[in-house]
Amino acid sequence: MYFFAQSFAQNAKPKNIVLVVAEGFGYGHLSYMYSYSKNKGEFPVSKFEVHGLLNPGNVALLHSSPAIMIANGKMTDRNSTGLDSAGNKIKTLLEIAKEQKKAIGLVSSASVTYALNAVFYAHQKKLDKHESIALDLFNLKPDLIISGGMKYFKDRGDGRDLLIEFRKDGYKILDEKKDLTKGSQLKTLALIANENLDKAPSRGDFYQLAFQKAFKTLIKKDEGYFLVITLPHLDWAGKENNCEQIKSELADFELLLEMLVKFIADDKETLLLVLSSAETGGLNLIDFNNAEIKWATKNRIHALVPVFANGSGAATFSGIFQSSEVYHKIINLLQQ
Repeated sequence: MYFFAQSFAQNAKPKNIVLVVAEGFGYGHLSYMYSYSKNKGEFPVSKFEVHGLLNPGNVALLHSSPAIMIANGKMTDRNSTGLDSAGNKIKTLLEIAKEQKKAIGLVSSASVTYALNAVFYAHQKKLDKHESIALDLFNLKPDLIISGGMKYFKDRGDGRDLLIEFRKDGYKILDEKKDLTKGSQLKTLALIANENLDKAPSRGDFYQLAFQKAFKTLIKKDEGYFLVITLPHLDWAGKENNCEQIKSELADFELLLEMLVKFIADDKETLLLVLSSAETGGLNLIDFNNAEIKWATKNRIHALVPVFANGSGAATFSGIFQSSEVYHKIINLLQQ
C-alpha cells in the first residue's frame, strides 16, 4: 500500500517538481502493469491522487521526439528544438526552472544528448547534432546530470574537452554506476556510458541509484528543484515490437516508481508527475493467463495516453488536455 499527501495539497504551489517521461507508454502498457504488477495490482500509479489524459495530436505530424511539445510548448520544425519559426530561442522547462532559482537535473538511460532529453534544454536546428547539443548543456550549467553520452563531451570534432571545462567550473565528473552511491554534491555530471545505457535488466538498478543520488543532491537547494527523468527504452522496445523487452522495461519502470513513492510520497511540497508524450507500438494484452501481448504497429499511434499526478499542484493535471498544455501548466506552477 502506498500513502500520499492529503488532497488539500493538490492546488498548492509545489516547491519541487519531478517530471517522469515514460516515453511510448500507453493504456496497453498500463493494463499489463496492472495485471502483472509484483504487488498484485497495487502498483504505485494506481494510488496517485489525480489521473488525467494527454492528447498527443496527430502523431504523423509529430516531431522526432514528441516530448518537444511538453518541453517547449510548441513545435516549429520536425528536426529542430528550442527555436521558433524565426530561429529565435524558446525557453525550455529546465531553463525556466533555473530562472526561478530551482536546482535542475536530468536522469536518463539514454545519452543526455538524445532527442528525448535534448528537447528539455537544447536550441538546435538539427536534433542529430549531438556535439552541439552537448555544448548547449554546458552553457545551461545544470546542477545534476545522470545519463549516458560521454563521447559527445570528450571525443569531440572541435577539439574541446567539455569534461575538463565542467571541472574548471566546479563540477564533479562521474563515469561509473557504482559512483552514484558516493556523495551528494550539487554540480555533478555523471556520464556512465559512452552513448546509451543497456536495456533492462542488463543495466541493473541504474534508475533506482540515479534517483536516490538526484534526490539527495537536489534537495540541498533552498529554493527547491526541478528533476526530469526520461525512460527512452520503453519507446525503443515498442518500436521493435519486442515483447520480452517491454516486459523487462515495465518491470524496471515499476521499481523506479516505487523508489519515487518511497522518497517523496509524504512530501506536501513536491509534485510528482508521470506521463508519456505519445504511445508507441499499440500494445495489447490479449491472453491474460499467459501474459501474451501483441503489437499493432512499430510506429507511434494517435491515442490518448495516461497522466498521473500526486502532491502539490496535482489538480492542475486532471481532465483531458493537449501535450503542449503540460508545458504551460508547469510554467504556471513554477511562476505563480
